[in-house]
Amino acid sequence: MQNFDRLRDYLKAGGSRVVALSFTDLDRLVDGLPPPALEREQWWANDNERPEAQCRAWRAAGYRAHADRERRLVTFTRCPDFHEGVDFHEGN
Repeated sequence: MQNFDRLRDYLKAGGSRVVALSFTDLDRLVDGLPPPALEREQWWANDNERPEAQCRAWRAAGYRAHADRERRLVTFTRCPDFHEGVDFHEGN
């Protein structure tokens, strides 16, 4: 089972404005990416209305994700309006 809390903690600990991770690195970090992560662009959506567990993880750390499935790379970019402790749905 995936552990997206590890992704959240990794992003928070780094504090960089931009973090790029290969699918292989992410797979190791979360104990296995599910097949839809490799197959569906929607899996990487930054959806505020109905976020999935993976989206909640990167958003809780203050990031948005952009996946390049062809290059097997995900770029996480810090949200400029992120404030620690503010609810995920408020203004992001």
